[in-house]
Amino acid sequence: MRNLIQNYGYYIVGAAIVGAVLLLTLRGNSSSKEAALMAKAATTYFFVDEETGEESVLTTRDYPPLMGKNGRPTLVRAYKFTPDGGKTEAIVYLEKYTDDAIEELKSTDDEFRRNELYMTGRLIRLHGDNQKWMPAHTSEAERLIESARKAIRLPDGSEVVLVYPKVN
Repeated sequence: MRNLIQNYGYYIVGAAIVGAVLLLTLRGNSSSKEAALMAKAATTYFFVDEETGEESVLTTRDYPPLMGKNGRPTLVRAYKFTPDGGKTEAIVYLEKYTDDAIEELKSTDDEFRRNELYMTGRLIRLHGDNQKWMPAHTSEAERLIESARKAIRLPDGSEVVLVYPKVN
């Protein structure tokens, strides 16, 4: 279950948000403003520019790396975690997609193939670490992320929780 959440958690949360928007809209319990905020939350992410180190929050459906201020693809998705309910946050790892995966994701409507590309085309590496990017679906990547998450735990061993950007 932990592997499922770690590998697909990002997409599960997105699907849950979209499902909630649809459910609330169909039941008539949601204003159009609330529905718009929920849809925005499903596509709002933390990013960091690998060259400048500048952090940002963007609402986008594009696949990283995105163009940075220098005009090169240096803007990658950042995954932040908190060990103390949001008092402190830290970027644990970065994510981007291979050029081939991005090209195919943009051109295919086959949902099974898209899900496969979300897994096989994703690359990750630790934030602030100049090691090579690695495929996100490998056991090596899973161990790397878990060790990084453990490193930011509080002395009492509290679990770290993924942080999502706030949307207005």
